[in-house]
Amino acid sequence: MKKIIYLLGIGITVLLVQFAYGKLAPEKLVSANVIAENSLEKVFKNSNIHKADCEIEGYYYLGEKYYGESGSLELIDKIAERLGVNSEYYYDKYRTDAGSVAVMKKEGKSSELELELITTEYQESQNVIAQRNYLSVSLNIKGSLESGYYYKNLIEKTMKEICREENNSKVSGENLVDNSKKNNNNSNVENVSDNNDKNGSETRRENIESNIDENINKDEEMTANISSRNLYMVIKGKIYGKIDKEQENKIAKGILRSFRAKEIFNGQNDEHMNVYGYTKILQDYVAIGSEKININVAFSYNEQENITYVYIGSPIVNYDY
Repeated sequence: MKKIIYLLGIGITVLLVQFAYGKLAPEKLVSANVIAENSLEKVFKNSNIHKADCEIEGYYYLGEKYYGESGSLELIDKIAERLGVNSEYYYDKYRTDAGSVAVMKKEGKSSELELELITTEYQESQNVIAQRNYLSVSLNIKGSLESGYYYKNLIEKTMKEICREENNSKVSGENLVDNSKKNNNNSNVENVSDNNDKNGSETRRENIESNIDENINKDEEMTANISSRNLYMVIKGKIYGKIDKEQENKIAKGILRSFRAKEIFNGQNDEHMNVYGYTKILQDYVAIGSEKININVAFSYNEQENITYVYIGSPIVNYDY
């Protein structure tokens, strides 16, 4: 009998310890791709949201290192490999009025990756031209919510490493090009035969100029701690037909609940909801006043297609809709 009481006492003690630990231990954060795969997919299914695609765009300043023809290809190849590209891809480099663009494209069955190394040139002195380098990353993924957050994190991690490595590898003066050498190098730069590629790069350069301050002063202001505000992801789904504000509000609240997000404010207009929130599940954010925002749910309606589009931005929807 004493033995039974003793064993019961041990069992109760263990249960009490487990209960206390469960109350005191911090709750583990669930990853965003798990949220997307489970809760968010349920919201999409229950709301009849179809064809959820992910669009990821990043813009980064790489400093003033001189890459040249082979250096541009080596950098693009290094980034592509770290992002999981292990087969052949399209590559070209061409001159622009402001400098040059090296572009890489890789299309898969359900994804399309594009990297652009955009170099702008400016007069350092009478006979010397210096360069500033920017990298644009664009990844479109069709029909997979969880893959979007996985690759967003991979791109952010990769570009922090790349910016740190490129900054540390600089040698004094290697960003400077003598005018006479520069003119000789121009003959080695291939032109792109497809004008659409050039037009796309012009648009991307305009986006970069609007997202990154081109007046960064020399290399000492380049930091390895790249702001994740340079990286945006938008999940885009569609609902056939037009929905009212009450339905939009229900969908938006369901999405915020999926991410355990707090609604910060609702910027609705006469036609559609535009909800901003904050969640600890997502690491990056933008600050508006004293508030942090890292999830944005918006809607638009295309009358010709008779389709309502649903956008989930992280940290915000970074384009017009």
